[in-house]
Amino acid sequence: MKFVVTGSSGFVGRNLVRALIDQNKEVVALTTAKYIPVDYLKGATVIRVRSLCETNPDILRGAVICHCAWENVHNTLDTSHLMHT
Repeated sequence: MKFVVTGSSGFVGRNLVRALIDQNKEVVALTTAKYIPVDYLKGATVIRVRSLCETNPDILRGAVICHCAWENVHNTLDTSHLMHT
């Protein structure tokens, strides 16, 4: 079974990728980041995109999608991102 993980260079995403790889799962790691944590993503197919909207639908077909992406979080300590209006 194939897993596609968005936000794979973030804290949650990279740890999920590492756990899936350690369980011998096929993993496609999607990221918009310029820095890629190579140690965590080793063994995954890493695809860097400018936007998650431009992901090729063929990559997603038949996969379990684990959406860990969180766009434009500049300050995770600021609680304003927890409020939705």
